[in-house]
Amino acid sequence: MVEVGVAAKLHLKGSILLSLESTVSRMSGIARQEYYFGKQFTPDEIIQHIDAVTLDDIHSVAQTIVDPGSLSLTLLGNLKSPGISMDALREAVA
Repeated sequence: MVEVGVAAKLHLKGSILLSLESTVSRMSGIARQEYYFGKQFTPDEIIQHIDAVTLDDIHSVAQTIVDPGSLSLTLLGNLKSPGISMDALREAVA
């Protein structure tokens, strides 16, 4: 089984490489890079930066932007019990 972090990186890298096949998507990406960073990155540079991200990096960012006290959960379907309480959900992201 692939680790969650590894799977997310593979998905992101695949999406970026697929976006290079569309002229509109490619030009939008270049424009965003110029606007936010003042320069363009090669696909290899982007992939290197993605590979450099660690789970600790993600955890650190999540702690600054996720407020466990304001979480909500939406379930669709015929469920008698969601299988997780709000307290357990808050604890899982704390």
